[in-house]
Amino acid sequence: MQRRSLASLLLALVISSCGDSSHSTADVVQAASKAAADSIQHAIESLDLSQMTPEAAKAKVQELLDRAGQALAEAKDSEMVQQAIAVLEALLDRLKQLGHSLAANEDVQRLQAGVQEQIQRFRDDPRVQGALKTLQEKLSQLTR
Repeated sequence: MQRRSLASLLLALVISSCGDSSHSTADVVQAASKAAADSIQHAIESLDLSQMTPEAAKAKVQELLDRAGQALAEAKDSEMVQQAIAVLEALLDRLKQLGHSLAANEDVQRLQAGVQEQIQRFRDDPRVQGALKTLQEKLSQLTR
């Protein structure tokens, strides 16, 4: 999964450096962010905790939370924030569907802090605010 993300990033960089100068650095960064989000999304969709030991399941969930949280923390604009939110929401929905509880997970607390930071950062963007509030509620539900 990470290989596909890395391959997509490299492809975007190669394409951007060849020929057409209309591709800006922002386009390359956005393409790389989308590739990373797609990679995480695929990992979420294929997540099956039932075949894992509790330790392996916890590690896998932590890995996905870390990757999604990093995407949110590194978001530079509202589009990237919305991509990160969509990935996090998909992960939280999948965990809820699998009956996984995150009550004692300190990573969720870090995610909640990251969401709060983005709420402050994008306070003037109502679309992002709405999506962040929804994400914040989902995080709260999973920690109860």
